[in-house]
Amino acid sequence: VALVDLIPGEQLLRKRLGERPNISGVIIPTGLVEVSIALAPDRALGGLLAPGNRLGVVVTLGTNADEGVTYVLLHSTLVTAVQYANADAVNVLSSESSSAGAVVRAPNSEILVTLAVSSADANRVVFASQFGQLWLTAENAESVVGTEPPVDLPGLGVGG
Repeated sequence: VALVDLIPGEQLLRKRLGERPNISGVIIPTGLVEVSIALAPDRALGGLLAPGNRLGVVVTLGTNADEGVTYVLLHSTLVTAVQYANADAVNVLSSESSSAGAVVRAPNSEILVTLAVSSADANRVVFASQFGQLWLTAENAESVVGTEPPVDLPGLGVGG
């Protein structure tokens, strides 16, 4: 798409054309699709998300601890949009402060988080969202991520 206004008769230059950003302004990398998931604030980093963030996606499957399993589904996943049911719940600073700065009140309803993923990963995210519970993890360039094994009850190393 044209990244700037074009004038009739103007020669088209590649640098004036580019990828169409989504409504949030984040450009979706070529070959990826967007998928949205609804999460409670405690599963979505307390709602402290913004388009452009990179995060991990963790899934827990199973109906009880004896048969349940948790594993990292995705790493370095691009957030393209974040929507809140109650916009007033976001960016509302409380009067409390901590040594780290102001305290932000968490949203009190589900958050819609849109991710840019491959088509295959979209299938995995949808399945995990439908039949399990998803959690998001904050990641940065120094985060140590890799091939973590799934965790089940014996894998926690607790109990007899």
